[in-house]
Amino acid sequence: PGIALAKKTLGFCYIWTSQNEKGVELCLEANDIFKTLRDKKNGSSVYVILGTNFYFLSDYETALKCYKIGYDLAAKISDAGMMADALNGIGTVFYTTEQNTKALSSLIEAEKIARKNKLNSTLVKILEGLGETYLNLKKYDKAILYFSNCVKLTSKLKGLAQVKAYACDGLG
Repeated sequence: PGIALAKKTLGFCYIWTSQNEKGVELCLEANDIFKTLRDKKNGSSVYVILGTNFYFLSDYETALKCYKIGYDLAAKISDAGMMADALNGIGTVFYTTEQNTKALSSLIEAEKIARKNKLNSTLVKILEGLGETYLNLKKYDKAILYFSNCVKLTSKLKGLAQVKAYACDGLG
């Protein structure tokens, strides 16, 4: 699995540095290995990474498909962290495309999973997404509440200064 993990990690790095084609290629190569190994945990994370890639490219339909596959794989092995990440991705696509009711459904489910499993770094992203969704819905009190909770939680966590700055950006 070492080669597959390396390819997945490199793919993720390429995607985050906007070298999307190379990132997708490496993620798909990693996924082929994970499938052979029947490694659903890493397979689900590859699909969440691919969902993020297609989200960045504004290919929301493909992003949703990837996130949903990632969620389904994670659900089969009860991987709460990856389930929450996938639902957060789904919710992000929905609020970005102004499907706010669908966004709330996904993000509220993600929030429940993250809180139950004490997945605070994931919860920060979910709270920010809920703030964005309520902002889109012009429910400003709820938006401020979620953005504020995001900032408070981030303040408690170490090493998440970038996420905190991002969350604070939502307040402005």
